[in-house]
Amino acid sequence: MERLDRFCGEQFFYADIAGMCVSAARGDAYYRKAFGYADYAGKIQLQEFSLFPCASIAKLITADLVLDHLEFTDDVVHMLSHTTGISEEGLYLWKPEEFRFSYDDAGYDRLGGILEKETGVSYRELAEDRLKAYGMNESSFSEQNVVCGHFKDRERRICTDRRYRYEKMHLPSSGLISNIYDLEILARKFMDDERYGMMRKPVCSIPGTGEQMGLGFFIMKKDGHLLYGHDAGEYGYRGTFWICPELGISIIVLSNHSGAPVRRIAEGIFDILKG
Repeated sequence: MERLDRFCGEQFFYADIAGMCVSAARGDAYYRKAFGYADYAGKIQLQEFSLFPCASIAKLITADLVLDHLEFTDDVVHMLSHTTGISEEGLYLWKPEEFRFSYDDAGYDRLGGILEKETGVSYRELAEDRLKAYGMNESSFSEQNVVCGHFKDRERRICTDRRYRYEKMHLPSSGLISNIYDLEILARKFMDDERYGMMRKPVCSIPGTGEQMGLGFFIMKKDGHLLYGHDAGEYGYRGTFWICPELGISIIVLSNHSGAPVRRIAEGIFDILKG
């Protein structure tokens, strides 16, 4: 793990960001570390157990709930794979049957409403019951204290970003609060349980990236290996969550800084872990 620790430390230093938490695992070997500050202005140290808004990683929980509670109709598949053909402004871009990708938070929020109608239970209660069932006891879809968000001003100074707001209407698409420990549990669940295989099947290609989209998971091929995951973006925060079931690898990087290069760091960690 010495090489991994050196790499993460260098990436944190050169990124010049407020803070980040890293979890990297292959099999039963885990690396975890917190870098920098939970509150840069107050010089409060970030901890491995610190909670972050995990934004769009919430979509993986929503897809998991859909797997249990809804039939995979064409409409459901389109919403899970961002192929509804409807823009975030509600405009029809193309026919759904073309299976063309256009990222769509609203589709996941609609899925949350369908889940509520089908089960008679609020989305928040459904999702938090799922988190507890998995042992993700620090995670929630409720409003709670999280680390401070940050950004850089025009002089490249690190400043507090106060724009993040808890929004109940967007819980299914972006409402997850979690930390690296709980996300490790989720990663292991997604790798070990065969029923998640259907979420990892490609539905469409994502233009300009070389990636594909499954039912909740983005699919990235790196050095001949398939990785499945999701990025997270929110005012003052960035995150990324990836698994490689073939190699038993999971990588989670959470940062409380807008623009933090979390995906680049995760890919570098994968290069080290795969050997």
